[in-house]
Amino acid sequence: MGGVEKHVEKTVGALRKKGYAITIVTEQFDKKLKLYEKHDDTEIFRIPIGGSAFYKKFSIWKWVLTHLSLFFKTDIIHIHDVFYWIIPIRFLLITKRIYITFHGYEGYPVKMRWKVLRKISEMLTNGNLCIGDFMKKWYSTSPTAISYGGVDKYTKRSTPQPQSAVFFGRFDSQTGVLEYVDAYKLIRKKYPKFRLTVIGSGHLKNKIPKSVKILPFDANIEPYISQNRFIFVSRYLSMLEALVQKREIVAVYDNPVKKDYLLLSPFKNYVFLAKNAKEIASTVEECIENSLYGKERVGKGYNWASKQTWEVVADAYLRLWMEK
Repeated sequence: MGGVEKHVEKTVGALRKKGYAITIVTEQFDKKLKLYEKHDDTEIFRIPIGGSAFYKKFSIWKWVLTHLSLFFKTDIIHIHDVFYWIIPIRFLLITKRIYITFHGYEGYPVKMRWKVLRKISEMLTNGNLCIGDFMKKWYSTSPTAISYGGVDKYTKRSTPQPQSAVFFGRFDSQTGVLEYVDAYKLIRKKYPKFRLTVIGSGHLKNKIPKSVKILPFDANIEPYISQNRFIFVSRYLSMLEALVQKREIVAVYDNPVKKDYLLLSPFKNYVFLAKNAKEIASTVEECIENSLYGKERVGKGYNWASKQTWEVVADAYLRLWMEK
C-alpha cells in the first residue's frame, strides 16, 4: 500500500458511486493474493510475476495477450504509469479510448530515457492526467489535466502533543528521512522532550537512532497525524492528509526536481519548505516558540485541502475521458 495504490483505491470507490463498473489489472506482488477476486463488486485480476525484473515484462505481455477479451469489452482503459504493459496490443485497440496517469518521478537527475518513455506514452494515449505541475518542466509533458490527489472528509480532530513530529514513508534518500532525523537531533538540543516517530521501512533503518520511535508501515496514517503536531513529509497525498487535519507540515527537498515538485504545487504557501536539517529544525523551533507562526498557514491549508475530496478527483477523471 502506497500513494499510487491509495489513489487508485479511493478513485475507484468514488467512480463506483457514480455508476461505473471497474476492473483492475495489477501484479500479484504477494503469492498469498488470489489471481482473481471481487472486492466491493470491483473485479481484480492479478498477473503472476516470476523471475528477474528483466523477465517480468515478458510475463506481463504474455498475460495481456492471453486476456485480450478483457480489454476489448471495456469502454475505457486507464493506465497508471506502466504504459509498456499494453504495448503488444496497443494497435489492436485502435478504436479504444486509452488514458494514462503519470505519478511522481523516478529520481534525480531525470534521465533522457524516462522522458522519452513518458513522451511515447503521452503520444499513444488519448489524454493524460499528471500528478503535479512540475512534469511540464522536467518531462516536457503536455498535461490534459493536473491533480494532486484527494482526501476523505475528516471531522474528528484531537489536540496533538505540542513537541512531537511524525514521518511516514520509505526509509530511503528520496523521502528525506535522514534529514528529518538530523533535524530531530538539532531540535532536541533546545527541546529535550521533543519526540519523533517514524513509520515505514527501508534500507536506512539502521541509521535511525534508538531514541526515535520506529513503527512498521500502516496504511491508516490518520491516527498518527492526529497525535502529532508536526508532520515530516514531502509527498502530495501525505501533505493533503495532514492539511485536512490542520497540522504543521515541514517538507524537505534535496534536489531541483523535488524543489519544483513542491514549489509548483497550489499548496506551497500552506506548508513549510526546507532544504536541509538545519532549516527543518529552525522552522520547528520557531513554531514552538511562537504558536501563531504557523496558524494562518494551517488555516488556509485546511480550507483548500478540505475541498480536494476523492469525488473531485473522480470528476477530473470523468472530464478527462470526455476529451475528444
